[in-house]
Amino acid sequence: MLTLEDGSGMSTSNSYADASEGDDYAAARLFSTDWTNASAGDKDTALMMATRVIEACTTWNGQLLTTTQALGWPRNYVIKSTRPVVGFGFGFSYGFYPYQMGAEFYDNASVPKGIKDATCELAILLLKSDRTADAPGKGIKSFGVGQNAVQVTFDPADARQIIPDVVYLLLMPFGAVTTGRGTRFIPTSRA
Repeated sequence: MLTLEDGSGMSTSNSYADASEGDDYAAARLFSTDWTNASAGDKDTALMMATRVIEACTTWNGQLLTTTQALGWPRNYVIKSTRPVVGFGFGFSYGFYPYQMGAEFYDNASVPKGIKDATCELAILLLKSDRTADAPGKGIKSFGVGQNAVQVTFDPADARQIIPDVVYLLLMPFGAVTTGRGTRFIPTSRA
């Protein structure tokens, strides 16, 4: 069952958006037939899965609002400005954090619209296809073994990103997003 994050840092939330927000988002988007034709249960499942994927692929800026919240938002000290950080300071009991003279921060009692939109966008795309399940071997450019490690290099032209570009762009102001492409090193041991 979908439990919407209400901005209080709930310990039981599992989605940044609900079906009514998804309906509003889809109404302003082309090619949303998969969303509009989906059942209420499938919409909720897609939103929960989109939230899980976004959480797994994003390192958020700022600090958690509470130590018991289930999701990465809401957060403290996330700067709205696109200007670079100009200094550092100590913040009450929160420790060392970047600040900007005259900076405006995102509201720490809500989930920003950009994150809700990214969740809805990814949910719509997940209803079209499972972006998290590629065929075995898809996207592998080279495979090698040496020095106690297996190196697998993926071909960006062949592998579909888990986080599509449009979702990546929506999430950029809020943290660092891993799209699902690149080289991975897998340690091995020799017997």
